[in-house]
Amino acid sequence: MSGFKVAKRDIAKLYLKTQCDNIENTGDIIDKDFLKGGGFKLETPGLLFPFRKMPQNHPDSLKNAKYDSYNYHYNEKNAATFAYGRRSKKTKKIVRLHAARDLYYDVNEPIYAIADGIVKRVAFFYYDTWVIEIEHEYEAKIAKIKGHKMLVRYGEVKKGSAILVKEGEKVTRGQKIGEIGLLNPYVRQPYPDKRGMLHIEMYTGEGSGNLSDKSIKYSDMLYATSKKNKGITFQRRKDLFDPLDLLNEMIKTSKKENWIE
Repeated sequence: MSGFKVAKRDIAKLYLKTQCDNIENTGDIIDKDFLKGGGFKLETPGLLFPFRKMPQNHPDSLKNAKYDSYNYHYNEKNAATFAYGRRSKKTKKIVRLHAARDLYYDVNEPIYAIADGIVKRVAFFYYDTWVIEIEHEYEAKIAKIKGHKMLVRYGEVKKGSAILVKEGEKVTRGQKIGEIGLLNPYVRQPYPDKRGMLHIEMYTGEGSGNLSDKSIKYSDMLYATSKKNKGITFQRRKDLFDPLDLLNEMIKTSKKENWIE
């Protein structure tokens, strides 16, 4: 057999990159000598952004000027940012640090899996919203110990039939898994808008146990830090990391693939 046929797949698991334009079409034949010459390489696809629209609080797509106050790109500046101090309603003192970047969207906006993976947990989360936790077929570059799969917490999703996955199920890259929920009591950020958000947390997979853990100290954290509130706990597993850089990469990948409208 002198070559092989390039097959068509409904969902591509690998991308074929080559210098020869004439083998990009389905059915073309690649000679074995070409394969030996190293004229191509196989790459896994990058992570998709979990939405097909840009967030209302992204600096390049602010819904209006008020949304800059909740720009999730800032450093510990507002409630949507990573490591922002959360205060006790009783004492008004900072008791924990925000473990996510919050992406603002209208209620019912579809949420998609950023990569292939397995659903590890579906449960109640916060103020009448739920959470979907997925272990993805992806290794976080920040991880000190290699070989672990990244775990993503998709928080504040709509409850009930809007959740389309169950614990133990496999998901595929780009599969709809749920929708944006509405906090109850809801929070107007900014006033007077009544909308939802995706509270997205990321973990390298190096830790074990529940993602929420009040026993974990600030000094236990492998990657998550704060410049303004050093020493205050995230109340999260030690392998938590700031998802901002990866979210930015996901937007670039999604635009190249025309995934984002």
